[in-house]
Amino acid sequence: MKRILLILLLIVMVGCSAKIKEQRFDKNTWNDMDDIFYSNREAMVNDLIENYLYEGMSYSKLEELLGPHNNYANIGQWTIGYEIMVDYAWDIDPVKGKTLYFKLDKDSTIINYELEYWEH
Repeated sequence: MKRILLILLLIVMVGCSAKIKEQRFDKNTWNDMDDIFYSNREAMVNDLIENYLYEGMSYSKLEELLGPHNNYANIGQWTIGYEIMVDYAWDIDPVKGKTLYFKLDKDSTIINYELEYWEH
């Protein structure tokens, strides 16, 4: 019995520490959600950054590619963000996450973008 419990515990630990399997960016599934979480964004974000985004891209082109952005009260002027991942652990408040931020100039052109990991 102890051996079975140990094996189950190891399986759970390995499953919890499993790395996200990366996939190609797909505009059609970028905004898919499971309840309140984006289902595919974390797996797609590296391909998106490496192959689709560039400084000088217009805001309208960005929104056409990714859809509407998430507005946050605590981000600066001329900055927009897309939620990539949020982890609530066992709490009602988020404990960690990833957000893709874009800094725009006065002409609504991307001058910088950054994937930020945050933890509370």
